[in-house]
Amino acid sequence: MQRKRARFGLLIAVVAASFACGTAGSGVPEGPRVEIQVAPLDLPGITNAVYTLTVRNESGETVWSRQLDSTGYGAGDGSLSYVGPCDADDDPSGDGAATNTVSLVLDALDTAAGPLTAGSDYANPAPSGAPVVQSAVCAADRDTAVGFDLTVARRAEQGFFDVAITFDDIFCSAKLDCENAAGDPLELLHDASGVWASTAVLAFACTAGPGSDTRLWLDPVTVTCTGGGPFTVDVAAGPGNLNPPFNDPLHDLFFQTAIYRGVEALASGATSWSKAYWNVAMGLNSEAFAALDSCTLTTTGTATHGPLTDGTTPPGQRWPMVVWNAPLISGGARVCARHGLDAGTEVATSYSDTSGHAFYATFARATGLASVVGPLPDGTSTLACADPIVAVGGETTCTLTPKQEGSVVETSASYFTLAASPAGTLSVLAPAFGDAFTFTFTAPSTSGLVTVDVGFGVSVELVVTDTPDATSSLACAPSPLDIDADATCTITPRRAGQPIYAAAADFAPTASAGSVGAITPAAGDSLSFTFTAPHTAQTVTVGDGLSTFDVAVVHATDAGTTSALAGYDCQTLLEQGVTTSGVYWVNPTGASAFQTYCEQERYGGGWTLLYNSVGVLNGGTRTFWSIPYASRFTHKGTAGIGTNFYAPTLYRDGREYLDAVEDLAGNDFEIFRATAGGITETTMAMVDPVFVSGLSNPWTSQFSAGWSASDRDLDLHATSNCAASYGGTQHYYACWYYSLAADADIPYADSEWGPHIYVNDGNPLGLTTDGSAYTRVNRISRFVKLCHGTGCTAATAGTSCQTLRAAGVTRNGVYWIDPSGSSPFRAYCDMTTSGGGWAVLHNSVGDPLGATLSFWTIPYAQRLTEKGTVGIGTNYYAPAHYTYGTEYMDVYEDMQRAVRVIFNASVAGINTTNMHFTSPALLSGDSGAYTCHIAAGWSSTDYDSDTYSGNCATSYSSVTQHYCACWNANLGSDADATGYVDGGWGPHVANTDTRFGLYSDGSTYSRVRRITRYVRY
Repeated sequence: MQRKRARFGLLIAVVAASFACGTAGSGVPEGPRVEIQVAPLDLPGITNAVYTLTVRNESGETVWSRQLDSTGYGAGDGSLSYVGPCDADDDPSGDGAATNTVSLVLDALDTAAGPLTAGSDYANPAPSGAPVVQSAVCAADRDTAVGFDLTVARRAEQGFFDVAITFDDIFCSAKLDCENAAGDPLELLHDASGVWASTAVLAFACTAGPGSDTRLWLDPVTVTCTGGGPFTVDVAAGPGNLNPPFNDPLHDLFFQTAIYRGVEALASGATSWSKAYWNVAMGLNSEAFAALDSCTLTTTGTATHGPLTDGTTPPGQRWPMVVWNAPLISGGARVCARHGLDAGTEVATSYSDTSGHAFYATFARATGLASVVGPLPDGTSTLACADPIVAVGGETTCTLTPKQEGSVVETSASYFTLAASPAGTLSVLAPAFGDAFTFTFTAPSTSGLVTVDVGFGVSVELVVTDTPDATSSLACAPSPLDIDADATCTITPRRAGQPIYAAAADFAPTASAGSVGAITPAAGDSLSFTFTAPHTAQTVTVGDGLSTFDVAVVHATDAGTTSALAGYDCQTLLEQGVTTSGVYWVNPTGASAFQTYCEQERYGGGWTLLYNSVGVLNGGTRTFWSIPYASRFTHKGTAGIGTNFYAPTLYRDGREYLDAVEDLAGNDFEIFRATAGGITETTMAMVDPVFVSGLSNPWTSQFSAGWSASDRDLDLHATSNCAASYGGTQHYYACWYYSLAADADIPYADSEWGPHIYVNDGNPLGLTTDGSAYTRVNRISRFVKLCHGTGCTAATAGTSCQTLRAAGVTRNGVYWIDPSGSSPFRAYCDMTTSGGGWAVLHNSVGDPLGATLSFWTIPYAQRLTEKGTVGIGTNYYAPAHYTYGTEYMDVYEDMQRAVRVIFNASVAGINTTNMHFTSPALLSGDSGAYTCHIAAGWSSTDYDSDTYSGNCATSYSSVTQHYCACWNANLGSDADATGYVDGGWGPHVANTDTRFGLYSDGSTYSRVRRITRYVRY
């Protein structure tokens, strides 16, 4: 191909409309206008060029758009002149400048022999879908010139090397060969045993003509595989054999690589010049093909007359390049053959973005030397310090990350210089992993604002302080507090979520009554002291010199008697001395207190009434328990042991449950006791229910089973909705052992009394029966004890599930955690699997209505937005965990409830821009699932970052997740390739019967009940 430039000169002339004074007979319209001039195209044989020019105002509205040709508005050689308006009044940003945009599209090129065909005769750098766009201020009484630098690559017929192209007067060839002309595998390198073996050769060669400064530019050659890797060749190394690591003959792709660079003489008649070539040979280990499955080679190259600034193609231009994107292996077999330039998509000419492309390395014909240019630091580097606020004399670690378009950079620390102003000291830069550099900042002895600079236009400001933060918070527990009792008060300095290291002397604890002890440091990010309540009941204001907290000091009998004196639950009131059963105020969430009945005398005390159904004639109970699905978390009735009552929000933090019954003779009995880790809020199914004591049949039917309302069937009965059949909303199996509302006595008629209990369960308890199979009772009650201790409230949140596990929390369930130190939130914690301490990051559950599929269609902009309801039985996505996670675990549960840990992996962090993990490593488990879902890219339908040539999210039902090419486990898609129709069930996993030991439904991609990703940090 032949590269020539056409430069477009744009002149914008604006005259304010209200002051316009046109010249008679000038032919130029009055008002704001744009004068566009296009210079002749320097392309041999061009007789006409057709363009579409569009001007838009700052709001994006089209001012005008018109197709113009060189014949009608110029000399026919590509030049033209045209005058049109622009908008000088539209300034939505309010910055005083009406910034218009001018876009140019090249529609057609003509020669005397006829029109040229885009894509065949030339590569169009400004097609209709990707115009060249420039911005200009449309200002009154001022001309503004906007220049377009357009590059057109035309097909040439010189036939250099294999397939020839020319950039201006630069001629290049490129190819990728895995076979010789006879179709036999190339064997150019020795394998580990010293035998000639299969080799792939990437070749690139160019010349800029006699005496010219030909430069080749090339990125690292990278081979990405679904079953391992990636494998990278440093093209700047060598020349000669590079001896890559070859530790695992069953998984390493390259047994050897080699680089060949040089200069060769060319002659054409009396003219001679030199060609520069850059070849990369890769020995392909066929023993690893089966494990690697599918592999694709990628890199990019170009050529120039001389150097590029910082190795980057000029901004504002679409620069011609050669792009290699060639499959080497597919399905465990080699598929690469002989691939010439533009003979297919494997090796093809392309254009850079107008923002420029930064190359990794260059090879100069004149010197015969290669050098690395990519590692030079650039203006997109970022600098961040672990602690933006540092105590005087304290230290923090700062990290410099050179971006280079997101590529890993392996430069030395000598490229950067350190400085701190106005004070403080800095250590030397220390490389870390080759893509970042760290150093230590030591704060000065006086407070102030310090700017840390790395000497390349990248800096960060740090606050040095010797005073506590005014945003610190103070909390004391317990509250209410009994007279003369002690509470622990904790100061948590926020500092925008960061801990500070203020000394206890910076705070001054006080109390309006009672006394306070000395402040003691705790863990470096909080401080504590003791408050001793006075001898009289009152509200005491406790302070630390900056923040205050009101503590209710009460007599034991006063706790829970008002909303202001509400206890966390009845167990808390019992511990505060409330030993008499009755109606009290509780406030489990800390936001809204409500009344409930506390059973403080029977069953060991401390039980909070969750629901209560009492016998009544004429159907009053039946009406009460007809609760719509949408009202499943709505309080109903009046608190009391003798009234119908429902306080469902207690389910959210429930950990211990007790169901009790009172017969018609007034005798009281326990039906069963159980524990749970919380509740699934969409289905109301208990999380990890465990039977403790009592009758197991009622426990199964009324606690561990589904929850149904007449308008929502979530019970396990195969043929009907239990709530619709028996007139009452509650937990059901098939259908009940006791009912809160239904008159199920057949033929015993009792005027819709309700509640009832199955007589075969009543007899073992010793209930007085009424002679029917489903005997009437005076009352059926459910009591609960909530989560107590660390992690049970926002105020007691742990840093993570792992810190809760270390603190002794051993039961699976929903807990409060606060990894940032400033924004506590609820997370489901698995405290038993693989050592425990795992937080659910995402959870996809099977749904016959296809809800899983729609749930996982997450736009790119919402990649860090929480979605769903926290739990192990709900579709849930908590991406905030990604920003802290250092260890991951993927778990599948099959349709027969078998649970398997698929893999464990470690990471150093995540890039929240493209959602790629930093330094991922497989610790144990299945390497294929790990590669596809941890080591691979993250894609949504509107953002393609996976390693597949297409967009995996788009290909597989718009499901957003980490992909390779394309998945081992899909969170939502019905991907049954064998035609197994399951209504878009999702989630699915591949080859479960052979790879994971899970139940298979007979299809290639088997349905599973749940796919869960856990994280630890």
